[in-house]
Amino acid sequence: MNIRKMLPKFNANKRGVAPVVATILVILLTVLAAMLVAKFIIPLISGNLEESTECVEVSDYFYFEDEFGYNCYTGKYDGNQFVSRLYGVSVGARASDKELSENVIGFRLAFAKDDSSKAVSVIGGENIGTGDGEIRMFDNGAEKIKLPKNGEVLTYVYTTTN
Repeated sequence: MNIRKMLPKFNANKRGVAPVVATILVILLTVLAAMLVAKFIIPLISGNLEESTECVEVSDYFYFEDEFGYNCYTGKYDGNQFVSRLYGVSVGARASDKELSENVIGFRLAFAKDDSSKAVSVIGGENIGTGDGEIRMFDNGAEKIKLPKNGEVLTYVYTTTN
C-alpha cells in the first residue's frame, strides 16, 4: 500500500502569513486584550478597593478598655448547667476630629467560643435589648444604646444562653 496516495496532496504554491501581517495581528490582539482589561477588570477591582477602605479612618477610633475589668463573662448556673452567660465589654473612643465622631453610627462586637462565634451590632440610638442574644448598656437606667464620644468609655452587656 502506498502511503503517498492516501495522504491529501499539498499545493506547493501556498504560502504562510507574511511576517508583517503576523506582527500586525499580534499587536491587534494585544491592544484588544488591554481594552478588555481596562473595560471590565479595572472597574471591578477599583470598586472593591473603595469599599474595603471605607472604614480605614475609623478602624482605630474604638478600642477595648481593660482598666474597669469588664471585658469578661460570667455565667448563671442551674445545678450543673449554664442557664445564661453575661458578657461585659468596655469600649472607648479615642479623641479625634468632631466630624469623624459624628459620622460613626455604630460598631460590631464578635463573641467567640470554641468553634462558634456571634456578631452583635451596637447601633447608637437603638432600643436596648434584654433578651437572649441582645445587647444593652451596663447602666440599667438607659433605654437607648449610646456610643462612646471622644475620650469616653462605655460598658455594654451581652446576654446569651449559648
